[in-house]
Amino acid sequence: MGTLQRVLSVPMFITALGLAWVLGRQVGIDGMALGLTAVLLLALGLWWVRRRQQKGKSRSWLPLLPAALLSIATASVVPAVASVPTVVATSQPVEPFSETRLAEQREKGTPVFVDLTADWCLTCKVNEKVALSVRRHGPPSPATAS
Repeated sequence: MGTLQRVLSVPMFITALGLAWVLGRQVGIDGMALGLTAVLLLALGLWWVRRRQQKGKSRSWLPLLPAALLSIATASVVPAVASVPTVVATSQPVEPFSETRLAEQREKGTPVFVDLTADWCLTCKVNEKVALSVRRHGPPSPATAS
């Protein structure tokens, strides 16, 4: 059972790393540091509770209260979502989304590509790197276009 727990901990750590990355993209490095601090405080509180349980102490959950309160207080300091849009290298101008600008371009008959990817969406990130990135796949050259 111990081996199974260790094996299954690997995907959990990878998930935690991915969630920290998404948090960093959403609120910046300072917000990510605060979020990781909150998680660390909660983990230390849980560790302390386990140690007290192993010693057979009554009210072993008591240390979790201050750790949970500190964790919640730290997480509440994380700023609201302020995502910085990802800019993919392209030969066309890239600009933040605006409904009025979209309406103007549609009236002119100009083709518009609206990129609605999300940092937490693995499929979006793969498509952004593989299909939407001009750096890797640039426009076809006249010799290879058919």
